[in-house]
Amino acid sequence: QTRLSRETNVSESQGRERTANAARMRAAGNERFAAGDMDGAAECYREAEEALRFVPPNASVGSERSALLLAVWLNLSLVMLRLRRWREVVEYTGQVLAREPGSVKALFRRASALLEGLQEFDEAERDVSAGLTLEPANGDLRRLKRSIAQARASERRRESARYSRMFGGPEPPVVEPP
Repeated sequence: QTRLSRETNVSESQGRERTANAARMRAAGNERFAAGDMDGAAECYREAEEALRFVPPNASVGSERSALLLAVWLNLSLVMLRLRRWREVVEYTGQVLAREPGSVKALFRRASALLEGLQEFDEAERDVSAGLTLEPANGDLRRLKRSIAQARASERRRESARYSRMFGGPEPPVVEPP
């Protein structure tokens, strides 16, 4: 269930007014983000998202609303990434990708959260691969791909050491205090 499940019907003028209000709130969020106020930015972006909670009265308003909503969700995903709120990054990027599967920004941000915060290497790798299919020369995605490989190798070394200790491997050296 998406955050927009409680949409209301509006007239064309109300839809345009709400869209304009959401655009102003997004701009305010961008200013707060630039100032380093992540909580304030998130608040503005969420207000913009709330303003967009309506059933578009026609295709024109619907198109404006959809484009703005995707931008707000991408903004929220970046703020949540900075705040290290990994599951919210995955939620917002998932909403973007459900509507725009080719969003490289959403794929990158979700892969970053899956890697950094959730250690879900397979899922992160799938997103990076999808992004590289769309933009093979994307340097950020290439670096993230290397980071995933390094994280996997590190995890394998930790698991190997853990199993070695569990099943009779050499004990780690004991260091006596002087």
